[in-house]
Amino acid sequence: MDESLSGMFMLIGLNYSIWKSKMRDMLVCKDMWLPVQYDKEKLDKIDALTWEAMHLKGAAYVRCFIDTSLYNNFNDETKVDVLWKKIETMFETNISLNRVSVVRKIARLRYQDGSSMVEHLNAFQGLINQIVSLEIPLAYEVLALLVLGSLPDSSETHVVT
Repeated sequence: MDESLSGMFMLIGLNYSIWKSKMRDMLVCKDMWLPVQYDKEKLDKIDALTWEAMHLKGAAYVRCFIDTSLYNNFNDETKVDVLWKKIETMFETNISLNRVSVVRKIARLRYQDGSSMVEHLNAFQGLINQIVSLEIPLAYEVLALLVLGSLPDSSETHVVT
């Protein structure tokens, strides 16, 4: 597999918000975002055959990162912009469920004694990235309290008043 794809993952539904952001970045890096972003009429310098090929390539690429349980919902689409809108329509309606899910995950995240602190902080950052992509506003103080709350009691600092 292409090394530039190693960080990409399958769309399974619950990960839609972060998948969408990463897939957009992948399409931009692979020069496949134009047909998602623009109509052919706006790009009069591209011939029809090239435009159709860009759509086919973009749609095929996106489908490479859709889990097989969802694949049949999107397998016939040849235009990447239409495919993108179908995916958005299917998952944007579940955005509230995604928000609840990620908030639950961060509230339940706990460091396990003996495990890697780096892995724990990476898991925490991944959840924060999901929160940001879901446009959930969080103050820095709340973020600090969440990370401190995920650490074991032995690491708490006791404040004397």
